[in-house]
Amino acid sequence: MPIVPGTILNLLVTGGGLGLIAWSYADGAPLRWLWFLLGLGIVWVTTHGLAHLVVGRIQGMRFTHWFIGEITLPQPGVKVDYATYLTVPAHRRAWMHASGAIMSKVVPFALIPAALASKQPTWVIWAVTAFGVISVVTDIAWSTKVSDWKKYRREMDLASDG
Repeated sequence: MPIVPGTILNLLVTGGGLGLIAWSYADGAPLRWLWFLLGLGIVWVTTHGLAHLVVGRIQGMRFTHWFIGEITLPQPGVKVDYATYLTVPAHRRAWMHASGAIMSKVVPFALIPAALASKQPTWVIWAVTAFGVISVVTDIAWSTKVSDWKKYRREMDLASDG
């Protein structure tokens, strides 16, 4: 999907996720734990690519389109314009790669206070905490080998060689 409509759609879906979280604050809302967890999942997925986009644009990179990842990992991603990517110093490119991973780690932990404030059941607080911890562990085990942190390390190595 072209970058502008894709970004608008991603922002709208993120807003919908935040709306579900807000809805979970309503006393007596049936299944308010479900709305909270669905909202968390949506915000977690959508903000990853948005973080890459925002940090990359600040660094001077342009992006061409949004896409849905592989069948094994169907999440939205943003495709960088490689010509502008190469004009940005390697250490800045590294932070663009790290931004999505960082956002994916921050979101669950940042929403623990929201879960507490919305008086979610204790098991929801534990589930959100566990989700955050699992996200960190999978980043260490997986992303350092094949994803964002691997790209971060590659670019930082290039920066130190230059």
